[in-house]
Amino acid sequence: MLFSGSRKRQGSTNSDESVKKRSKKSESEPDSDDSFENFGRSPKSRGKKIEVIDNDEDSFDAPVKCSTTPKVETISSGVDGFPSLNSSEIFYLTVKSAAIREDCLDVECEDENGANRTVYLQGRWSDTKVEKDDIINLIDAKKWADQDFIVDDDQGIVIVNPDALVPCTSIAQSMFCQRKIILSERFKFGNASNKAMLLGTIMHQIFQIAILSAKRPIKDMDLLDIWKKLVSEYSEDLVALSFTPKSMETELQPYLEVIVKWINEHVPKSNFFGKKAAALPTKSTISEVFDIEDNIWDPILGVKGKVDLTLKVKPQATSQTSMESLELKTGKSGQSAEHMGQVLLYSMMLSTRYKQKIGPGNLLYLKDGIQRPVIPRSQELFSILQHRNKLSKFYGDSLSMDLPEPRTETRFCEKCDQKTFCTFLQKKDENFSKSNETMKEFATANVQHLADPHLEYASKWVRWITAEWKSEMDRTEGNIRDIWRKRAEEREARGTCVGGLEKVSEEKSSNEKVCLRFSKTMSIVNLKPGDVCILSAKTQISLGFVVVQKIEDDAIEVICDKGIKERGPFYLDRYNSMSNWPTILGNLIYFLSDDEVGLRLRSLLVDLQPPQPLSLNALDLPDKVKRIIVKARLNNDQRKSVISAMVSHDFLIVEGFPGSGKTTLISVLIRSLVATGKSVLMAAFTHSALDNILLKLRKELDEKSILRLGNRNSMKPEISDLSLDAKLEKFNEDEHYAAVRKIMRCTPIVACTCHHVPRELLFSYRKFDVVIVDEASMVLEPLILPVLATSSRFILVGDCKQLTPLVLSKSAK
Repeated sequence: MLFSGSRKRQGSTNSDESVKKRSKKSESEPDSDDSFENFGRSPKSRGKKIEVIDNDEDSFDAPVKCSTTPKVETISSGVDGFPSLNSSEIFYLTVKSAAIREDCLDVECEDENGANRTVYLQGRWSDTKVEKDDIINLIDAKKWADQDFIVDDDQGIVIVNPDALVPCTSIAQSMFCQRKIILSERFKFGNASNKAMLLGTIMHQIFQIAILSAKRPIKDMDLLDIWKKLVSEYSEDLVALSFTPKSMETELQPYLEVIVKWINEHVPKSNFFGKKAAALPTKSTISEVFDIEDNIWDPILGVKGKVDLTLKVKPQATSQTSMESLELKTGKSGQSAEHMGQVLLYSMMLSTRYKQKIGPGNLLYLKDGIQRPVIPRSQELFSILQHRNKLSKFYGDSLSMDLPEPRTETRFCEKCDQKTFCTFLQKKDENFSKSNETMKEFATANVQHLADPHLEYASKWVRWITAEWKSEMDRTEGNIRDIWRKRAEEREARGTCVGGLEKVSEEKSSNEKVCLRFSKTMSIVNLKPGDVCILSAKTQISLGFVVVQKIEDDAIEVICDKGIKERGPFYLDRYNSMSNWPTILGNLIYFLSDDEVGLRLRSLLVDLQPPQPLSLNALDLPDKVKRIIVKARLNNDQRKSVISAMVSHDFLIVEGFPGSGKTTLISVLIRSLVATGKSVLMAAFTHSALDNILLKLRKELDEKSILRLGNRNSMKPEISDLSLDAKLEKFNEDEHYAAVRKIMRCTPIVACTCHHVPRELLFSYRKFDVVIVDEASMVLEPLILPVLATSSRFILVGDCKQLTPLVLSKSAK
């Protein structure tokens, strides 16, 4: 069996906690199934499995009035032994307690109407881990008594915490290491690109553009033409990896023949000499490429994902069409449970989205042309949903300090990009309680460069940032799940949603984006240009993310990645991103790493190594710097600070009260540094402070010497022409790569907010002579770590008696 979940019990639950200890049956407990005392007891504790009698008028499985998903016309699952995801009753229950009785897990629940229900989980479901206040979806469960349910190997599915939408890729990858998946969600780091990821992204896009094109037969040169049009889009990645467009073209060559052959055979188009489409590995033939990057959120199964290609196909021996997925892979074509698991999840998601049977899916390996069908089988579907349930605990409570257990052997851990956080947490937070001796030895060796004060510093910030993250989540609690749990009128009343929208037009905008215009009836909306929203249709949630472009009295315009086929009415729900917090936590990698940067940060922040002594002789400064200082008419304190900064060897802290001239000081300092041939990274906590400095600089310096990174819409209009996008507008597309390379590598002054640094490719390959941070007193220490990592010399400017970092959590304060 491909996804054979373990049937061995891993834990149990008493009345108010997760299942930890198995309770044993009393020897004096009656064995008779017929005794009156057995009524209301766990079915499993009665000594044998209960068989539900469907045709007995007096049986306890009479219909129960409970909120369920609306029934549609009967659609079988199409998979023997697996329930329909469209026609089965679905119950949404809240767990009150759980307890083990022999091999049955008894879960006491409350439904949405407040009625008490008991769910008896048997067989494969008996080792499901649930806790008090968890939510469970019951799909096609057997009825037992008037209020209760049985889920066993014969019937039913349990989805734990279905509102926690677990990514399909995470579920598939978790079969190798659950701990890595959860760590990657909580600690995001790394602004570097890599060849394999970039190559995969490019090949996906070339394939998707080519398959939608009208030209047939398609040839290698057609694909290369597509690449040439995409070069400007990938110029920054190419520069970061020291690739040229031509050298990347060489990397693409091995994939072109496979793509050309596959598209010409399977999607020949009607004008291609009447050639019939070849069958897919599933023996279906393609009638239409229905969607590209089909974004699906499925709160029934508690999963989400993007399907590379959604194909409308004609299955063998039937005239009816259905949807199948095509998943593209650029790696090796060996048998992969991870790849097949991903496609199985897509098959279930397509079933719920398009109200069809659970059909097969397709894998295509672009490097060697190997195709594989993925045929759903009940045992594999059950097993992968159980993998999803195990992850749901950590996605449902994303801020819990609890983590999955580490692997028991370490041969793959050395190259894992999460090994630093994994081993640090094993030692500091878990005290190796979850690690075997082999893993303990590996983890101890991996963090031996960290002294106890270093471990305590990182642990302290993990706790504080997590507490602050939780406070922000509490303020926006339920915003996402309300999209499918609450009516649009309720969301509109709360001011987070605009409903009743009808599509008026759909036009291509810049950068291959699509501009959608909707008519609206609401006169007042709590949205503004720049807001990120989730676009949904009446019957399909989350068609994708969009950005509000314009709001008028009777219309609203948004920008999205692609057009939409669905019919209205549509809904826009404001999306409150929490992506900053995993990035801030991930910044601790700079502090924990066993390298020169980590050593320097630890010596400064924890060991409190003092700066090297200064020599404040102004006569040692170059004449051009003296002229800049004199011309600026600085006061004595400003002049002394500039001179100190110019001669500092490692770091300097400059304090000044509001209005003392810190912005002027920074402007003069940057000009002085550039005049001596130094490169400077200018960072600040807010866009406003950053742009105020740049406004002063551009009066004295050529705009070619300044690059402002970040979203152009966040910049002051007066300096938006300093952005990379604005600078590139002066070049033709075939000049983009050379222009990007020169601007990114050679511009002496680069400016951005502290939040932008860990996300910017530039800092993965370029270091600076000096970094200056304004508003330093407002910046959390983990947020400033990647900024300080860009240079061996930094200057902090601020007022420690004015604004401190904004902290909402009382415990973090």
